[in-house]
Amino acid sequence: MQKLVHSPPSQVLGATRRFLPAVAAAFTLASAVAVTTVGASAASGNRATAVRQPPAPERLVFSSERDGNQDIYLANLDGSGLRRLTSHPAPDLIPRCSPDGRHVVFLRGGFTENGEIYRLDLVTGEERRLTDNAVRDSTPQWSADGRRIFFTRRVGQYDRIAVMNADGTGLSDLTSAAWHDTMPGVSPDGRTLVHHTYRYGRETELHLLDVVSGVSSRLTAAAGYDYEASFAGRDRVVFSSNRAGGHYRLYTTSLADGSVSLLADVGVDAWGSRYSSHSHAVAFSAGREGAWRLMTVDVNGGVVRPLIPDGFSNSSPDWCQARQ
Repeated sequence: MQKLVHSPPSQVLGATRRFLPAVAAAFTLASAVAVTTVGASAASGNRATAVRQPPAPERLVFSSERDGNQDIYLANLDGSGLRRLTSHPAPDLIPRCSPDGRHVVFLRGGFTENGEIYRLDLVTGEERRLTDNAVRDSTPQWSADGRRIFFTRRVGQYDRIAVMNADGTGLSDLTSAAWHDTMPGVSPDGRTLVHHTYRYGRETELHLLDVVSGVSSRLTAAAGYDYEASFAGRDRVVFSSNRAGGHYRLYTTSLADGSVSLLADVGVDAWGSRYSSHSHAVAFSAGREGAWRLMTVDVNGGVVRPLIPDGFSNSSPDWCQARQ
């Protein structure tokens, strides 16, 4: 296990505990389980019963070129129940399912100046454009409570991390400097972002940002490029890196001590890791441009297995507990 030398990221995570509960509550994970009370009132002598709605089956939302263009699809893990969600001349990429499974936010237009962020309602099929400007917007991620969307936006020459409300209002920048900060991932409690940054030189490293206090710290420090990080529970981050040379592999790093462990090496580039808190698995894309395959591995390591093995180029998976 490789040890990294840098300030402990736990300093950033711990900083949020010092802030007023009323402020921190805005970033608290909303309950994902609906609880309904049924039965007669206490006055009738009958005891009320709490009935928990069972969670929806876990599915995948992803981008695919199967119909000649890059569109968004929803399917069961074995590829059954396939549902096409978008059909647009511009490429639709990086779908992210909301915590309640009702909406999908995604990038339309690719990584160009035409790239904008859209939100799709999985019940009604309604699309809503959330950004509309002359800058490049990309890599959207839901906040833990589903009320906000973090994303990357390019202003001038540099990318920065920004946030807006789920309806596209209230946009504000969270980083702003003479370097690139891109691809935010959100902690389970919604208070911390992990993203990759060029602030330490030409190679990218991972960085933590407390969205309440603004305190930030370096998470990784190694030769090579560390990319596309996401939280895997409260105490780990999973990311892609070529630090071992050659293709990109998946790694995890501890937020407690910065130790790094290899998670998966599939012999080709592995990108876009997404952790499931329900199955404790990591979904990711493996392959090359135009020939991506979806894969999964347990967050603690083990056998890598295919997801949606249908022979098409599928990429950018995200777990989705959609009931529709």
